[in-house]
Amino acid sequence: MTENQESNETQEQEVVYVGHMRAYARRTGCLLAVLLWSLFMLFPMFLFLLAINGEIALWHGGDFPENESHPLLQVKLLSEIQTRGLNITASYISEASETATCVQTDVRYLLWQGRGENISYCDCYNRETAQAEWRPTSTTRGTCVPQG
Repeated sequence: MTENQESNETQEQEVVYVGHMRAYARRTGCLLAVLLWSLFMLFPMFLFLLAINGEIALWHGGDFPENESHPLLQVKLLSEIQTRGLNITASYISEASETATCVQTDVRYLLWQGRGENISYCDCYNRETAQAEWRPTSTTRGTCVPQG
């Protein structure tokens, strides 16, 4: 073999390897594009459900104190005379033990008419044993401050 032929074979092997890597990148890119397109196509359905129900909510499961007051994520449609827009509420457990816990709740407004003040508050709860009911102990405005 001549030096020129060996050079061509080396180049072909490199091209095959790079092409193989590009195939995975293309598949990943196509998968990402399909997922984004699906989310884009589901967005009108989300808006339709929001218009019909007035709210869409995801709730915490399990042993969560006052579950109905602290949604995991809640989007409400506000359509009052003075205020129109969305109210987005999210909550999570800031600190927890078997007998004490604090829940951080954040309320945000996306309004196209009127004004709404974004707010965060912390609700703390206690209970005697791990099986007892949660009792509210304090509510403070702002973020939860670690106790103890």
